[in-house]
Amino acid sequence: MSQGGGIALPVTGDDDADGGTDKQESQSAGDQWKNFLEYAQEYKETKGPCVQVWLDADVNYTLGAISKAGVNLPVKHLLSAAVRVFLESNAGEIRQLLNNKPKIII
Repeated sequence: MSQGGGIALPVTGDDDADGGTDKQESQSAGDQWKNFLEYAQEYKETKGPCVQVWLDADVNYTLGAISKAGVNLPVKHLLSAAVRVFLESNAGEIRQLLNNKPKIII
């Protein structure tokens, strides 16, 4: 783990009535990349509540390289988007683990 500074992650979610979202659990790599970029842009445009986290230096470097390679979105928004895509891709397992608790974003 890195010993650098943390970054802020937006805490957001558009839960539907049963605690899930409109996104499908099973997504192709292309769909995941598209969702990743869409979510990152959404996080950049939305000024919601945030929390601070520690980010591994290698993950920070990779996200920074993606940003500089033409995506042009801040690392904090790319990280939030990557985590959200992971959560959606693993929604079934996460819901089971959390016993369908309300207020989760998947």
